[in-house]
Amino acid sequence: MTSTPQELHEMSRVVGGLQNAVETMTTMWATQDAAATQGRRVLHDKLEAIREEMMAKVSTLTYRVDSMGVQINLIEPSVKAFNDETLRQEGAKRLGKWVIGGMTTVAGMVGWGVHEFVGYIFHK
Repeated sequence: MTSTPQELHEMSRVVGGLQNAVETMTTMWATQDAAATQGRRVLHDKLEAIREEMMAKVSTLTYRVDSMGVQINLIEPSVKAFNDETLRQEGAKRLGKWVIGGMTTVAGMVGWGVHEFVGYIFHK
């Protein structure tokens, strides 16, 4: 198989075109890889910043919850004292009702007894 100079020239041109295409694609891939690496680095930095911000917020929230627990422990005796006082007042009202009811009953019985005694004395 013999090649003419024209065919050799055409083959050289095709091989040169392929070489140029391969070099262009290699350069493009390297550029895209560098851009992707830079994009991943930027994304990683953003996620790291968000993580640090969230950790700071969680730390602040933990402090707030802890301080609320201390405040609740300080308020709890006052709430218990208020509830005890409310129950004491309710008990006093009930006792007052029983005492008044008892006194009314005793007064009614004494009145009935006096009425019967007076009726017994004058109707004899």
